[in-house]
Amino acid sequence: MKAQPFILLSALLLLALPLTCFSQTSDYSFRSSINLEMKIAKGLKLELAPEYRLNSSGDANTMLVQAGLNYKVAKWLSVGGYYRLSGSKIQDTETVGGSSFDYSNRFAIDANTKISFKRFTTKLRVRFCNFSDFDSQTDDKTNYLRYRLGLDYNIKGVKLTPYASAEFYQKLSTGLFSKSRYSIGAEYELNKHNAISAGYTFADKFKTNTNYHIFELTYKITF
Repeated sequence: MKAQPFILLSALLLLALPLTCFSQTSDYSFRSSINLEMKIAKGLKLELAPEYRLNSSGDANTMLVQAGLNYKVAKWLSVGGYYRLSGSKIQDTETVGGSSFDYSNRFAIDANTKISFKRFTTKLRVRFCNFSDFDSQTDDKTNYLRYRLGLDYNIKGVKLTPYASAEFYQKLSTGLFSKSRYSIGAEYELNKHNAISAGYTFADKFKTNTNYHIFELTYKITF
């Protein structure tokens, strides 16, 4: 398979920023997580990721734990299933010091593929899920198909790997694309089993006047 056209197409798509970035309202959130990966059998690994989220106003924060299994079908293809339990603390603006917790159960099924060419790696993920990453900002909780295209670059002689990705959410109840995410960041390999990454995501809900700016910090441990 000739990978050059696919790599070029990926780069062009990731460079195409949405026109909606000039919307009137912006919302900011900060996310920190620890990703644990353990190989439990040939081609099969267990993944566990606790995460904490905080929005800029401080009136809502979320703690979640995601667990799942990922199986490597072939060198270029893997599939996975995930369960997520999250709890969001919502401040009650009507009363002083009032707050409530909203708990939710979520699941996702993934298919992942990748193609490498020289120091570039193109990744494509298709995910079915009954949630979106906008859950803490909206009440729009429904089934989605999510399509994510990513591009990594392995810098020669440096343990730093920059990446970029674009993701689109298709709402299954209507068949329409309703949300998108554009991410950039870098992962730094501390040693064979530890890495740290930092990233920024611009997220947009179509047909609204609000954009979301997400800053993420992740520590990764592999066994």
